[in-house]
Amino acid sequence: MRAIVFGGTGAVGTAIIRALDDAKAYTHATLVVRRRLQLELLNPSKFETHIINFERIQDFRHVIEQRFDTAFYAIGVSSRKVDAKYYHQVEVELSSEILDMLSNGGTTPSVHLISCMFVHKNSWLIHKRMKYETEEYLEKKGFDCTFIYKMGGVIAPGYRGMMHPVQQRFAKYFDFWRLLNIDADVVGRAVVVNSLLPRRKGNYELCHSEIKMLGNNVPSNRNLKLLDIYYSVGGEDDVAVGSVGEYGRESSSTGRQGPWGTDATRF
Repeated sequence: MRAIVFGGTGAVGTAIIRALDDAKAYTHATLVVRRRLQLELLNPSKFETHIINFERIQDFRHVIEQRFDTAFYAIGVSSRKVDAKYYHQVEVELSSEILDMLSNGGTTPSVHLISCMFVHKNSWLIHKRMKYETEEYLEKKGFDCTFIYKMGGVIAPGYRGMMHPVQQRFAKYFDFWRLLNIDADVVGRAVVVNSLLPRRKGNYELCHSEIKMLGNNVPSNRNLKLLDIYYSVGGEDDVAVGSVGEYGRESSSTGRQGPWGTDATRF
């Protein structure tokens, strides 16, 4: 399988790359990033890195419009550190350009978008409304499967743009059960595991508890053997569009589905 990752230098993007490194099902991953990665990988030959200027994303159309089985989108910026105009440029305008190119290529059936809790078109927080624009745009592009990950605060010490260091310490020691927060590595594992599960065509949402369940039910010592088990369930042709079980609820307003159904006991 071939993957493309947008935004691999942040906490979640880095975690996705590490999980891909461990997943034998993925034999190639193209990384589209803003600066050079400082990662020690087990299989560095698997990765092809493109350091680009996101303001000139169209110059890299030839990279994005290649054939990929899965696209992971983890580009983001802290709403605490930029104004609304710049936030909109990154979260809405840039994502729309990239999704257009993926869609125009017509060869990437599955797209995974990192979002957050409480995203709504009528939210009183402007950055939540902007994220809703991106989610809605993604679902209208006609991909076989789209997945939106709506977790709480991401615990990732040492990463700028995530939670404040005081918030990180509070979450680490007082939110022991991770009811409102989640470790970045757990998110990365959950996203990659989910990308290997057979799916029916549709738009899927994963809430905080579902992401935590997926990410915590695989080995955490950089040895994701379960990924190969999940991959073998449907075979390569069924990874994006499978027929295993009935996958959860469907919202009448958005058409989005949850990931759990009769097959949830596999975890």
